[in-house]
Amino acid sequence: MQYARIAGATVVAVDVTAEKLDQAKRLGAAYTIDASQDDPVSAILALGGADKAIATAASRGPFSAAYRCLRRGGHLVYVGLPAENTVELPIFKTVLNGITITGSIVGTRTPAESGTAHRNRR
Repeated sequence: MQYARIAGATVVAVDVTAEKLDQAKRLGAAYTIDASQDDPVSAILALGGADKAIATAASRGPFSAAYRCLRRGGHLVYVGLPAENTVELPIFKTVLNGITITGSIVGTRTPAESGTAHRNRR
């Protein structure tokens, strides 16, 4: 989330626990959505949709929700690993809307260097 803020993004954090949402707000989230009370897809689409979404949960539901929040040309990064080991995606919507999907292993030096390099180019 901090890298997104450094890059100038408006961050929307989604979780089901108040503590994590409070922490997201302290770290710079412009909006927080409690998914146990509100539909995150509807809320994010009401804000105009997401250019980028990062799915960190370890279950299929949030992965699907992150995909459905994307606007045309959006980019989805999968970080979490659902136990089911599969995710369904609508191929026509993905192709026709120019959606990009990337897998990422976080916590290594490479993402940190990439984020720092992006920041230094600003």
